[in-house]
Amino acid sequence: VVIDNAGTWGSPTRVFSATNGLDGLSCPTSTFCMAVSYLGGYSMFSGGKWSKPVSSPAGWGVTCPTTSFCLVEEGGFGDIEAWDKGKWSLSFDTEDDPNGGMGQSSTPLSCVAGTSADCAYVDNGEYYTAYSGSWGAMKLIPASAGNGTAVSCSEEPLVAVYQDRAIFPEGQTTTCTFVDSGGYAFTLHGSKWTAEGEVDSSASSPGLVAVSCVYGRCAAVDQSRNVLYQDLFSGPTGKWSQPFALKAAGVPTAISCASLASCVVVTAAGNAVILDPDD
Repeated sequence: VVIDNAGTWGSPTRVFSATNGLDGLSCPTSTFCMAVSYLGGYSMFSGGKWSKPVSSPAGWGVTCPTTSFCLVEEGGFGDIEAWDKGKWSLSFDTEDDPNGGMGQSSTPLSCVAGTSADCAYVDNGEYYTAYSGSWGAMKLIPASAGNGTAVSCSEEPLVAVYQDRAIFPEGQTTTCTFVDSGGYAFTLHGSKWTAEGEVDSSASSPGLVAVSCVYGRCAAVDQSRNVLYQDLFSGPTGKWSQPFALKAAGVPTAISCASLASCVVVTAAGNAVILDPDD
């Protein structure tokens, strides 16, 4: 793990052994993180240090909306473990659902920042389920053109009021954006779906590998090393921006947006690209 602090990257810290790759990472604040490994278990960052890895649960993906609640997609097989105030419990058992599947995607889990009540999970087929205190049945993502690869949930403003050249959002609703290996994106507003179609139709490899949304704006990366943005302030328009080349070696593996004006993309070649969607 390498930490960026105010624009400066620190030295790499080995969290798991060399044979246990780091498969998921979530940091709700600058002082707390949880990292998971498919073979190595989990480790937590607190007090400036990483804890000794604990072998169970091992995870493929993790989301921590707060410093006291995390969800881990256990071992890539679709079971979801919840870490709540230091205690683990089985949150979702894929064996109980005929449509359940393995969740070996880049970001199979996502919760709205600051709450443990609004989360979503996508498997590596074409199914998803949402969480509001309890998990619902797996449902088919409509019009999907490939396997689900990532999901990101955030609060979307219902109305944007313009005053003195500034935007003041009013009201909010939970919105989750799903992307798939065929390059298609879908947004779930409450119980209503909006299909955006193929996001980067001009790309030779249009498959979307990751997405990150933060309060009304999403950013996604594809296998052609492009980043695309969607602004939801004016409602679901079904349109994404033109693709912008990342100009970095390696296919993108993940993207994370901390604010409307700050995103970071990492690639399989070990590069990190810091983006400003407004620039």
